[in-house]
Amino acid sequence: MNSKINKSCTSEIPIGGTLYIVEASVSDTAQETVISKVKRLILNNTDTAEKLSEQTQNQSEKDSTSPG
Repeated sequence: MNSKINKSCTSEIPIGGTLYIVEASVSDTAQETVISKVKRLILNNTDTAEKLSEQTQNQSEKDSTSPG
């Protein structure tokens, strides 16, 4: 008998007023790591890596100069 081991987990993460439900699973046939996949998704969904870097840097500078 072939028994399948459950290689997934589910997390519920509240951010602001939204509850995000994230399911992670492991594949024995995966061709890329989760790090390379997330990096690829981020880069494919931005105009350029430089624009993303600029936005991050600008936000960081804004946060550090805000009165607190």
